[in-house]
Amino acid sequence: MYLLEQVLYYLMKGKKTKRRQRGLLDALKAALPLILFIIFLGWLLWPQTPQSYSQSQITSQSPAQSGAGRVVEVQADMAGFRPNIIRARVGEKLTVRLVSLDNEYHVDGGGKHQFAIDEMGVNIVAPPLGASEASFTPTQAGTYVFYCDICCGGRNNPSMRGQLIVES
Repeated sequence: MYLLEQVLYYLMKGKKTKRRQRGLLDALKAALPLILFIIFLGWLLWPQTPQSYSQSQITSQSPAQSGAGRVVEVQADMAGFRPNIIRARVGEKLTVRLVSLDNEYHVDGGGKHQFAIDEMGVNIVAPPLGASEASFTPTQAGTYVFYCDICCGGRNNPSMRGQLIVES
């Protein structure tokens, strides 16, 4: 606190009376614990960016099997899916490996993310900082919407949606 007093005294030197300086200093001393608590809380709850996690921190719940077909890794966090467009061919076996980049401290969804395609019966849920995968084979050409309905506003949130484009 001594350093804070010296800095404030230097900044206000000659500008205000000693009494007003003391009042401002007392107010700042009283508010400092609250300010530090808010900074700490923001740091704790701030979404981690994908670059914050090393591959060793991501755990897999079902490793890719041999003969899994084409494997596509889809990363999900509070900002959405990457990639958000996947291309496949009719009859091509596709394995989607969903990786959640969010940790368990996220209030909305607890860090879990989902990859669901209703028309194909696909429903993959990745745990916080984890991965899950499923394989399926598209049987009809078309554009299918995949989404996460666990967090972030659910399927109505445009950033938590993507497209699987199946070509013949």
